[in-house]
Amino acid sequence: MEQDSLFDHLARASDPWTSHEAARTVNRQLTETHVWVLSWLRHHGPSTDDGIATAMVDAGISKRHEQARRIVRTLREEHRLIVPYLDEHGEQPAQRNQSGRLALLWRVAVLGNHNSTSEVNYG
Repeated sequence: MEQDSLFDHLARASDPWTSHEAARTVNRQLTETHVWVLSWLRHHGPSTDDGIATAMVDAGISKRHEQARRIVRTLREEHRLIVPYLDEHGEQPAQRNQSGRLALLWRVAVLGNHNSTSEVNYG
């Protein structure tokens, strides 16, 4: 897959050309914070966005919960390194957050062979 195609979703087909230009300038590099999130998720297993964000705030990685959730969404939507966790039935289970609401579980993507359970190496 071509690198730019990973970021096509950042601008809709109906958006003006300036939006498409802006989408091409997005920094595609992982930061230390991104690597911390992936390492935490790999070590702690499947979690909700809220669970990951809470861990980030508790560890001092992020000062605000919403900022932490944006980082998680970036890893999932732009880098595609966080993917749905599927149970033995092929379904994405949900778990209750601290608010009592149900939320979907996510895991670190396995790179390369998608049938593999091998770990992802980030550095």
